[in-house]
Amino acid sequence: MINIFDIIKLIMSFFVVAVHTNPLISFSENANFYLVNTLGRIPVPIFFSISGFFLFKNLNKEKTNYYQYTIKYLKKITIIYIIWSLIYFIPYYLNNTSPNKLIEFIPHIFTDGVYSQLWYLKELIVGVILTTIINQKIGIKKTLIISLIFYIVGILLVPYFPLIEKIFNSSNSFFDTINYWGKMIGRNGLLFGMFFITLGGYIASKKHKVNNKICFLGLLLSIIFLIGETTLIRKIGGQYYGIQISLIPLTYFSINSMLYINEKTSKKYDTYKIRILSFLIYLIHEWVHLTYIIISTRLITISIFKNSLISYIIILVVTILISITIIHFSKKDKFKFLKKLYS
Repeated sequence: MINIFDIIKLIMSFFVVAVHTNPLISFSENANFYLVNTLGRIPVPIFFSISGFFLFKNLNKEKTNYYQYTIKYLKKITIIYIIWSLIYFIPYYLNNTSPNKLIEFIPHIFTDGVYSQLWYLKELIVGVILTTIINQKIGIKKTLIISLIFYIVGILLVPYFPLIEKIFNSSNSFFDTINYWGKMIGRNGLLFGMFFITLGGYIASKKHKVNNKICFLGLLLSIIFLIGETTLIRKIGGQYYGIQISLIPLTYFSINSMLYINEKTSKKYDTYKIRILSFLIYLIHEWVHLTYIIISTRLITISIFKNSLISYIIILVVTILISITIIHFSKKDKFKFLKKLYS
């Protein structure tokens, strides 16, 4: 029974909602910036690595058919991704100003995702395909090195690209093109997802354990590093897409710390519902967010509902309630089809 992993995923899902709702913007633009671009950038690498950890934990079992299990895993994620892409058709349609948005809907599913948070599922699929194929050929350690190289390329293309321009003292159409494509593909399955999936797989595959004191100290220093790096990227005018150097040690020490806590937990609880809840919060919250924006701007005139923190709390609570409702009804025979939304 997994406990701390699911609890952390639930907490991380709250930060994902914060990234898309800017809860502190009514009080301080600076405070909101650091919330969104430090704590708010931790969840996705953690999600990728936890997925990689449990994927490889199952793949490493003697009786597991490597490719059969991988295909089954990918099929499940792909079905969930397609279902939620269709569910987000209305938000996509309302937020897309392109005259060809109906024609472009299907291509969006295969490129950058129909809606903001759905890109994660698509890149999880891409990352798992790349990681499992390369790992089967050359092993997890070499796969980790290769994926790290691609991740470094992503770092150079996105947050640190303005620094590269200054070093080369150049700003022309060639650099503008690289900058454009860097923003477009910087956080894809190859340059971003594959590394953290492989990192999770590496932790699951390695036999030695990291000392718990080193883990927690490393985690603390990594958070400080993240804050410092975010400040640097802001200063040089880089993009804040959560693809940063500091996220490497932070994710590594986070997963190892979770493993340590999990082993030391005397009581074991079935946290399957929490796992599903965190996943549904991630998937549903943007629908709730859009609905809240429409209602608060057109129907509600009370000023308190314009407050960013109040808005965040309402959106989060409503999302949680909807998620719990789906989980509850999915257990009933008449509504078993609801399980397709999360499993």
